[in-house]
Amino acid sequence: DYATDVFSISIDGTAETHEKIRGKGTHDAIMRILNRKPSASLVSITVITPQNLDDLENLCHQIGLLVDGMLFTFQYPYANTKDGQLNGRQIDDAKHRLQALKKHYPILNPASFLKTGKGPAPCQAPPSISVNHRGRILHGCFVDQIEPRNCDICSLACYQLLSSFENMEFVTWFNLYRIILKRI
Repeated sequence: DYATDVFSISIDGTAETHEKIRGKGTHDAIMRILNRKPSASLVSITVITPQNLDDLENLCHQIGLLVDGMLFTFQYPYANTKDGQLNGRQIDDAKHRLQALKKHYPILNPASFLKTGKGPAPCQAPPSISVNHRGRILHGCFVDQIEPRNCDICSLACYQLLSSFENMEFVTWFNLYRIILKRI
């Protein structure tokens, strides 16, 4: 029902890492889609967790030329998360590494996100629409689908990207324009 110019696909690392997080066979399915290159622009979304923190460079090398953009976000500290959380030092280190990778790969995270701590509160989540793994259309913040959100502890870059549009950051608008132009 939506006229879509850009699709996103979740990928959390190279084959071994991704399948530990998302399940056996999921990485091969994603790679088939990426290698087929749909007519719409394609952006990868990677949730950085303790399990894939060391796989960022390998992932960029593997899919950086297959997607029109890459977006990295950090695991939200849900109350029921059992696999551990990234600490502040790990998040800062990952952001520093992403800044370096941004010079070589189409990383869409705004520099303002990569240079700062937590995102703006409240972020611009309400205009977002997503489809979950069961095909259900969800509106607004992902966190609200699971538990009440706490913007003070959030590092979800997807919404910081939306917030950077709202704040009229030039680089964010330029990246969107670049992705849409590839499609035309």
